[in-house]
Amino acid sequence: MTTLIFRNTILETISHNREIWFTSAELARALEYTETDAVTKIFNRNKDEFSECMTTTVNLGVVRKTGTVRMPVRIFSLRGAHLIAMFARTHIAKEFRKWVLDILDKQAVNQSPNFTPQYQPKAVER
Repeated sequence: MTTLIFRNTILETISHNREIWFTSAELARALEYTETDAVTKIFNRNKDEFSECMTTTVNLGVVRKTGTVRMPVRIFSLRGAHLIAMFARTHIAKEFRKWVLDILDKQAVNQSPNFTPQYQPKAVER
């Protein structure tokens, strides 16, 4: 689990397939929605635009009054979080989109292969 900070909001992430993913509830907090199901509503209205690499459900431990129970929770990759923010209507969504793209850019740089070309001298023709 990685903790990221957007503005003054601490976001807990989930590592899924060795990538950073957010729960719907965390995205709702980051985008300053008052209703925690706002992201789910956005997703349901636009689900045809999301691919499997952008969103999925996983079984997570959720704390209830009766204790912790495992239940399916929708999560979003960074690309999925960016798309949610594209549909979001909060005043902070534009800034959040930029922030997510910055993280994606940093990941791309860190994951680029350290390719060192092998030097092979050309054969000299005589």
